[in-house]
Amino acid sequence: SVILTRPAIVCADQSTTDPAASVSQDPLAGATDILNSAFDDFNADKAQQALTEFHAAADAYEKVQGSKETAEFAQCLGGEGLCLSKLGRDDDAVSSFESAAKILKRVHKDQDDPDLATMLMNEAWSLGNLRQYDKALPIGQAALEMQKRLSNGQDAPEVALSMSNVADYLVALDREKESLPLYQSSLEMKRRIHNGQDDPDIATTATNVGFCL
Repeated sequence: SVILTRPAIVCADQSTTDPAASVSQDPLAGATDILNSAFDDFNADKAQQALTEFHAAADAYEKVQGSKETAEFAQCLGGEGLCLSKLGRDDDAVSSFESAAKILKRVHKDQDDPDLATMLMNEAWSLGNLRQYDKALPIGQAALEMQKRLSNGQDAPEVALSMSNVADYLVALDREKESLPLYQSSLEMKRRIHNGQDDPDIATTATNVGFCL
């Protein structure tokens, strides 16, 4: 499934819960309030409402920062992509994720970044939803390799999920033999992360391992 990341932004304390009023009092903190509200609504399965808020947050950040070339603006685009995918508009979601990833690459000067890895992963996910597995595979692999570097070889939920996703794309391309070691590594990591406890995702990955044997 799609990983949802919240922006790594510290919100200033606000005396009002009205986003429009917040922007007028402290524009940057107000934009962040709108963005955080959008993520909250997305998590509450209010994708259409969240989409409107992500648009508003993007407009607010561009006005305050005077540029679209910022990590915050990219987060807004990524949020829009999540909503669009949830609403069954994966063609549009791919464009949002791709635009966000390009901005983050420029912002971070092509250096590894957790949000960039997530944007690539989500772009691949939407391409997979469109059954464009040949396009999803290299993007998903790039996300996985970046997440591995960022985790310094340690177990991480995003690495385990990316391994499963890349394996899914390989299976869809009739490359089951290549997918098996990824599924197995993902399964082992998920078991370690969950300390051997049962989890639906573990069960799914175990089933996929069996399928490829």
